[in-house]
Amino acid sequence: MEKEHKTTKKIANTIGLMFITGVMIMGLFGCAFGRGNDNNDSGTRKRGSITGTMGPDITWGYDKSTKTLKISGSGEMVSEEQFPWRDLKIKKVVFSDNITSICKNCFYSHSEISGEIVLPAKLERIEDFAFYGCEGIKGDLVIPDGVTAIGNYAFVRCEGLNGKLTLPQNLKTIGEQAFSDCKGLKGDLILPEGLENIGRCAFTRCSGFTGDLVIPDSVTSMGDYAFGYCDGLDGELKLPVGMTEIPMCAFTQDKGFTGDLVIPEGVTKIEYQAFDGCEGFDGNLVLPGSLEETGIYVFSGCRSFTGELKIPASLKVIEQNAFSGCIGISSVTIPEGVEIISDHAFYNCPGLSGELKLPKSLKIIGNYAFSSDPSISGHLEIPEGVTVIGEGAFSCCGSISSVSFPDSLYSIGASAFSYNESMKGSIAIPDRVVYIGEGAFVGCKGISDVTIGTGICGIAPKAFKSCDSLKSVTIKGDIPDYYTGDEASFPEGCKVITSPGAVKLWDGWEAYRNDPVNGGSGANDSSSDGGLDKDQPYDWQSSLINAEFRGIDEFADITLKFEDNIAKVYVNGREFYSSGYDADYYEYQDRNIETEDLYLRNGKICNLAFREIKADRFILAEFTGLDGTTRSLIFYSQSPESVILKGPFD
Repeated sequence: MEKEHKTTKKIANTIGLMFITGVMIMGLFGCAFGRGNDNNDSGTRKRGSITGTMGPDITWGYDKSTKTLKISGSGEMVSEEQFPWRDLKIKKVVFSDNITSICKNCFYSHSEISGEIVLPAKLERIEDFAFYGCEGIKGDLVIPDGVTAIGNYAFVRCEGLNGKLTLPQNLKTIGEQAFSDCKGLKGDLILPEGLENIGRCAFTRCSGFTGDLVIPDSVTSMGDYAFGYCDGLDGELKLPVGMTEIPMCAFTQDKGFTGDLVIPEGVTKIEYQAFDGCEGFDGNLVLPGSLEETGIYVFSGCRSFTGELKIPASLKVIEQNAFSGCIGISSVTIPEGVEIISDHAFYNCPGLSGELKLPKSLKIIGNYAFSSDPSISGHLEIPEGVTVIGEGAFSCCGSISSVSFPDSLYSIGASAFSYNESMKGSIAIPDRVVYIGEGAFVGCKGISDVTIGTGICGIAPKAFKSCDSLKSVTIKGDIPDYYTGDEASFPEGCKVITSPGAVKLWDGWEAYRNDPVNGGSGANDSSSDGGLDKDQPYDWQSSLINAEFRGIDEFADITLKFEDNIAKVYVNGREFYSSGYDADYYEYQDRNIETEDLYLRNGKICNLAFREIKADRFILAEFTGLDGTTRSLIFYSQSPESVILKGPFD
């Protein structure tokens, strides 16, 4: 019994010691839990609630039973923690009216907050990410009149908001993506007078807004995609007079806008896709005299514009796809001063009717620039100064009755006038033209005779295929390279008339290429397979694999191809010369391509270099002509105007 009693006493003493130790530990750690931090929101935990501070004059309390957070006091909310209350499940937030700012990341991703949110009456600033991802907030969102700045991402993805947005009268700045993806907000979006800055993607995909959008004249800057994909806006758009640039995709795919679109005087630049897909505008498009530059696709797909389109004289380049798909435009005035009409600029504008007047300042007509505009009619005069007519430039313009070309012209691209069945009579190709592309006049059934000038070097396959009325072609110079058989350049039964004593140009080109005196070694000098390793990761020289580059002006019939580690020269689509090449992986700055001399039809090129500018690729080369003179050449990969638009290349 005595032994048992001692054992029991020993156990009791041990339990007592453990209890005392536990109390001491609880006391020690209790100090840490119980003491609030004056500089952040660490809280005192009491039964049923947690409390703390957010700066010297603001306290907060969290009721566990109702999951309500109440923020009291005055002044700015201050928190050193990145995500305050991140561990609390907050359903409701109650603010004191005297709070002047809501701190950064304050309610970041608290998606469980529900119901309407009432902001403090004396609020002046909402900082970045304040309500980011608070998907449960519903109803109207009223931002008090004292607020001057709404931070970046402040309400992004608050998709539960399903009422009206009221912005404050004193607002100066709306931050980047401030209301992005708030798809439930509805009614009019009223921007206050005095607003100065609208950030990138500020209202992107806010598809519930309706009515007019009036951007106050006080706005001087607006970010990319500011109102992109707000396709519920179904009234008129009024742009501010104080802006000089309209940013990229600012109103892209806003399909509901109606009425005229007036770009204010003072705007000098409209960026890429600014109004792309705005198919609801059903009035006139008015461009300012101050406009100097646009990006590509600026008004593409604005199918309901009507009336005459006047291009301002200050605009030198009509960019790629600028007005493609504007099917309602009935006429276009292109003034003196415009130098380039780029690829697809007026593609698929079937409403364009009557004769097309092109300015004398024009130099290049890009690929498919006026393709599928069947109502352009009458005589088409290509003005003096134009050097290139691009691929498909006037294809399927079935009402054009005749065409005349300038002495300045070097090349007529593939399919340039294809399937213009109303084109009749004679066609005269000027002396400077060196190349007529594949299918250039295919299907022009009314052409009766063609005269081709002295400079022609190559006539591509099917250039005049299905020209059923074409009985004769007169070539004034030596005999160029042209195709017979299944891919014949001329229709069956067409007589080709050449001058007495004319020689075949191809024979002379081959003789130069093969002459050892000129360093020639025949059609193929590809004994070296080059130094390009196909297994290397992506880098500049990988861009050469299976790439194709075309010459411009008097070299329009020349193509460079890089196939299977061999650099090949094609003349009028026929392989003419080839050589192995080496593109050094480590030579990123100069990007030189080492190869033997590559022979063209009228000389040779060496010292090749690769350039890549804004997704377009070029080959620079040193050309030596038949007379021994040298000069630089540029070969392009996408469109001829890119040689002018993307330079300089060194």
